[in-house]
Amino acid sequence: MFTYDEHTRLFWFNSSSFENEGQYTLIGIVLGLAIYNNCILDVHFPMVVYRKLMGKKGTFRDLADANPSLKELLEYEGNVEEDMMITFQISQTDPFGNRLMYDLRENGDRIPVTNDNRKEFVALYSEYMLNKSVEKQFKAFRRGFHMVTNESPLKYLFRPEEIELLICGSRVRSVNIHQNSFSLEFWETLHSFSEEQKRLFLQFTTGTDRAPVGGLGKLKMIIAKNGPDTDR
Repeated sequence: MFTYDEHTRLFWFNSSSFENEGQYTLIGIVLGLAIYNNCILDVHFPMVVYRKLMGKKGTFRDLADANPSLKELLEYEGNVEEDMMITFQISQTDPFGNRLMYDLRENGDRIPVTNDNRKEFVALYSEYMLNKSVEKQFKAFRRGFHMVTNESPLKYLFRPEEIELLICGSRVRSVNIHQNSFSLEFWETLHSFSEEQKRLFLQFTTGTDRAPVGGLGKLKMIIAKNGPDTDR
């Protein structure tokens, strides 16, 4: 249903998915329920997903970091047509290895990208990649999210960055686990953990290595014996 970028560690909609729209609607419902139940989900989308959930469209700004070649195209000082030799037809490889061609303009394979029309090319490319190519999947996904949140003031009170925070928690750069957040007999052992070991501990105990809204101090855990007649 989704593609995964190993570099950014982000998920995106698979435009070639064979799954029906109901499956994407279900995922949208899960995201909405995560907000209401204060559950952190270990699933991460690019910020454009949350912007689109708030009724906005994906634009070049959302692709600038993930696809720096577009920025290079806009800033190139030489002759774009002669040096880059690209047209308004783009190719993609789907997750199954099939090569797909798409014309950003009618007869796009015959229209070269030039210094004069490169802004149009970037705008059309961004529109296709972020909106048109995944329109069916995203609409179903958004429908599910709004089934849960439609009566709430989320889209009026929160920015997309804050919606991501509610669903995924905050990125933990340094895992500082406070002693008053836990009741642990092996506290000294936990303090001896490296940063990576602390992240793994957080992942094991909460299901994600991100902190909830309000920080790690919000976590309350008790580790106890597994019954009175055991040493576990």
